Amino acid sequence: MREFVRALEQAGLQTIVVGEKVIVLPFGGRIIGLFPDLMHNALWINPKLHDPKEASSYISDPGWGGWANLGGDRTWISPEIDTHVGDPKRLFETYKVLSAVDPAAYKTTARSKGAVALTAEMWIHFQRAKVDVTLRVSKKIGSIDAPPIAVEGGVAFAGYTLETSLQALSDLPSGVHPGVWNILQVPGLGRILIPVRPGVKPRTFFGTPGFSIEKGVISCPVSSSENLKFALRARHSTGWILYQRDDGDGSTLIVRGYSLGDDAEYFDVAYDDPSGAGYATEVYIDDGNLGGFGEMEYHSPGIISSKGRSITDTSQVWAFRGPKDAVEKIRRIVFEGALGSS
Repeated sequence: MREFVRALEQAGLQTIVVGEKVIVLPFGGRIIGLFPDLMHNALWINPKLHDPKEASSYISDPGWGGWANLGGDRTWISPEIDTHVGDPKRLFETYKVLSAVDPAAYKTTARSKGAVALTAEMWIHFQRAKVDVTLRVSKKIGSIDAPPIAVEGGVAFAGYTLETSLQALSDLPSGVHPGVWNILQVPGLGRILIPVRPGVKPRTFFGTPGFSIEKGVISCPVSSSENLKFALRARHSTGWILYQRDDGDGSTLIVRGYSLGDDAEYFDVAYDDPSGAGYATEVYIDDGNLGGFGEMEYHSPGIISSKGRSITDTSQVWAFRGPKDAVEKIRRIVFEGALGSS
């Protein structure tokens, strides 16, 4: 972990260590490090960040659309079809990450040993309504120092809470409903696991998702020869999404818990069905061209003008690292809690 922080700093990237195991980058407003045992970063990170010269060169000239894909846990603005897609019929040709959103211009507004607060204002053109909207994003990241559930000896833990507030700085035009879109990137070769409610019908956005559904759990390998994405409506989600990867030294488990509302409060849509909103939980698997990672994504309810100009979303992330059997027990405990509430 210390070597990673040193490499980031040498590349000109300010780092903020929250607690003892969470690393935050004001550049992009990202959580870039989550180290349960101080040796293994549970998050997917662009390999270039480990070399100061490569990192500095990449940030100044990232290539693909001018967006530096650093990794970690980031916040974008939804609906994606409004904020990133120029033409849904030419999705990959017209997809663009606005610099106002990422890396944005985050400023540190408060800082202590166990927490940091960041804020940025974003000017965004909403494609379908053809209007410009100015938003303020505020993020509070706090360290979780003790595991929230019992763990066996030999299991290391790190975690954080994330409170994200989104505020429209002027009245929103009819039909414009910005929402928080939090995206956590995970390494390839593991599996994304989603406890779901009965009757779930995942919606393919693009690609051919190779997931399976068994005993109330969607399992999707983080490996694909094509880009793919699928989504779940809020009513089918449980508010939990996990990632597990075994290797020769043990096992890593990431658990994200988030709040859910009614389908009618969610405005992200499939690109070929702009009227079918309601999606809260999404999974993206990269084909390897951007790094071979997966993304555990969730959306907040959108801002609805009749209810005010702002929303606040809360979530938490836990990471465990240890012997395979012990980590597997933790996964089962999380599943029992999620599925028990279905």
